[in-house]
Amino acid sequence: MGYETRVTGMITVDPPFTAPEIRHIKTLGIHGDVKLRIAEQSADTEYGEMISRTGKGIIPAHEGAWSYYYLAEDITKIIDGVAGLAGAPDHRYGGHLKCVGEDGDISRVVIRDGTVVAETPKLLWPDGTEEEM
Repeated sequence: MGYETRVTGMITVDPPFTAPEIRHIKTLGIHGDVKLRIAEQSADTEYGEMISRTGKGIIPAHEGAWSYYYLAEDITKIIDGVAGLAGAPDHRYGGHLKCVGEDGDISRVVIRDGTVVAETPKLLWPDGTEEEM
């Protein structure tokens, strides 16, 4: 058993991942620390009900505490894997995944200019001095 972290939040995807992109993501060898938040829309057609699925975001794959050793690597595989697809739209990413470790340390994972970045907070004292946490 390793160090456990609680991860919450969502990295949003705009425009959402399409069905071909979702199928491609499943082939990328993700370790399983994240998954896609899938949205379904249904429409009646002359042939019956059609269901459309899109990937609205990237979310933690586990509820509660888990050993998220590959969190940033899994997100990077998704971002880079989709960016390399021919004909894929340019996606914009927002939001973040907040990480709280079992000893109380806090960080978050964001995407800045197409790169996955892990950030740690800084303490700002009233006199304006900063301190790493």
